[in-house]
Amino acid sequence: MRKVYVFLLVQCICFSCFGQNYYRSLTSGPWDQPTTWESSPDNSTWSLAISTPTSADNTITIQSGHTVTVSLPVTVDEVVIKNGAVLEHFAGVLTVNDGPLIDIDINNGGVLLLSSASTSPSFGPGNPVNPV
Repeated sequence: MRKVYVFLLVQCICFSCFGQNYYRSLTSGPWDQPTTWESSPDNSTWSLAISTPTSADNTITIQSGHTVTVSLPVTVDEVVIKNGAVLEHFAGVLTVNDGPLIDIDINNGGVLLLSSASTSPSFGPGNPVNPV
């Protein structure tokens, strides 16, 4: 029984070291505050986050009714902005990494709000920005 607990502990530590968690917003707040987030190793069992999401993590979801603000440099990937949710970038550098999946998925009714012209987001290679 002890070996199983040790194995699970090592597995949990490894997952958190390598950024394999899923994240979703728990409430409105700053991206850089763990209290804004919940995390899950399996996208099913959720708990209060002890760190903030990065581009190394799995899907990062901003839930309906929540506004998450970026004011410090952050690199993101696989972000989902749900209907009624807002990701507001008003300071710092928001870098969108080019991962294998959709980098930013803005659901119908979701909002990516660019509040600062002086610090526009940057997109990694392979992320073309096409004007509409």
